[in-house]
Formats: sequence, structure tokens, C-alpha cells
Amino acid sequence: MPSASSPELLSFPLAAPRPVRAPLTYWHKLLIVILLVKGVLLCIDHAPMFYLGDSIAYISTAKWGWVPTDRSFFYGWIIFLVALSVRSLLPLLITQTLAGAACSMLVAYILRRFFAAPPLLAAIMALLCAVETLQLFME
Repeated sequence: MPSASSPELLSFPLAAPRPVRAPLTYWHKLLIVILLVKGVLLCIDHAPMFYLGDSIAYISTAKWGWVPTDRSFFYGWIIFLVALSVRSLLPLLITQTLAGAACSMLVAYILRRFFAAPPLLAAIMALLCAVETLQLFME
């Protein structure tokens, strides 16, 4: 048994061991690429489009709580929670962009999990979903 003055008990490491970094997985890489693509597209086209019938219905739901009978009530409450408090539509555009990225990731997940698609095919389809015209139009 070593004594209290032995060098084994008094030696301390000079630095903490380096943490082991987990490598980026397929899903992390795909998410980063999709977010970059969506971010670039948001920077290129950051002006919201207004369609008076829909926009007025959703804005009136956000401002006054009036829910139209022929429109979805949910989007008006999203506008209320995200954009009305800061009086800007930019947080709403960012939220819609993140939702579009989540949809693209969901496409890749469904293709990989349920259809056993190769990783490259699932990634290509997710990227195509991210830049698909109707998806961008609705964002």
C-alpha cells in the first residue's frame, strides 16, 4: 500500500482528457445541407406575398380572434404567437422556413424507414422537396 507521501497519490493530470466528439451522422449532415439551402432561399426571397382573401382572414384571426368559417383557424393563431408580438413578419417567414426543412427531413425519414431507399436517393428527394416550387410558394 502506498504511503501518503508517495508520488502516486500526489500526481494529478495536467489537463482534463479531451472529450470524444461523435462524428456527424447522415441525418445531421442532411439537416445541415437542407437548412443551408432553405436559408439561402430565404435570403434571396425574403418578401412575403399577400393573397388578400387568405391573408386578411388569417390576419383578422391573429388580431381580433375572428375565425372565418371557410378558412383554417390554426394559421391565424400561429401569426398571433410568432409575428404579432414583434410586429414583424420575419419571425413568421423563419418559422415557415423551418417547417419546410422539417417536411424535407420527414420525406427522407419516410423514404429510408418505410421504403428502404438508399441514403443518397433519400437525400436527393429531401433536397428536391426543399426546393420544390409549390413548397416554396406556400412558404
